[in-house]
Amino acid sequence: MAQTPEGKVKLAGRKIIKEYDPHYSTPFSGGFGSSGGFDGTILYMRHFIGIEYKATSKDKPTELQIKNAKKAYSEGAIILLIHKDNIETIKNLLEDIKQGVQIDHRKRSVWPYGIDV
Repeated sequence: MAQTPEGKVKLAGRKIIKEYDPHYSTPFSGGFGSSGGFDGTILYMRHFIGIEYKATSKDKPTELQIKNAKKAYSEGAIILLIHKDNIETIKNLLEDIKQGVQIDHRKRSVWPYGIDV
């Protein structure tokens, strides 16, 4: 089965995440949950990270995804909009957390739509 460009980015992200063995969840509403959530969430060493995957930097999240990301960010979550050109952001963040680097969610979030980060 052929994989979408976004699917390839998600797979690459999951491979990186797996190396750190955090609590990782990929919500799937399937008509029963709420829409607009992150493609993946990580809880790693007391840090909550929400990840939205897109194929390229030109692909914009939906308005509902932006709204939900703002809410998570306002509660202290690190929010990441990941695409093929910034996939290493995940590894860099998780490695810093593992090494005990002080993490400020406002400086480590990568979300260029509707949030000052």
